[in-house]
Amino acid sequence: MKLPVPILTLLFLIAACSKQTTTPDPVAPQNSTGSIGAGAVPATSWVTVQINGVAMTVTTTNFSRCSSTFNFSAGNNLQRLDAYCFYFYGSSGLNYQYSDSINYSTRPDTASPWTTITASNSSGVYFECCAAPVADSVIDGNYRALFSLGAKSAGLSIDGDFHGVFQ
Repeated sequence: MKLPVPILTLLFLIAACSKQTTTPDPVAPQNSTGSIGAGAVPATSWVTVQINGVAMTVTTTNFSRCSSTFNFSAGNNLQRLDAYCFYFYGSSGLNYQYSDSINYSTRPDTASPWTTITASNSSGVYFECCAAPVADSVIDGNYRALFSLGAKSAGLSIDGDFHGVFQ
């Protein structure tokens, strides 16, 4: 009996995905913001978040990678950053071409729903040279997101680094 092509494709995509959820590594030197200390090379995944130049406390991170997507999030009880990279369609020099989207969510307390804003088109996720987000490996990079908060506001700038370990 032959399996239809869509079922085989679905099975392939499920097998090709890798997901990792981590909390900050207690062995890696970290400060209270969840960022990695100078010179440290942790064996676990991490994300740093700077909001208008002020470090956000990161208590949880999540990474997922499939054959055509790479996503990560970092947050705490009241703030969350989500970055999505999708439609990897080629390379330019030693880096990859893809689409991305960065969202920032906040809430006043843990019982309230999240309020989410999406970054402007001038924002992006940038992989270090030759870091392939489509294979099991260490994936390093940084991101920058600019958010418009209205005509009377200066806006919001969020940036940081990420280190994803896929095995």
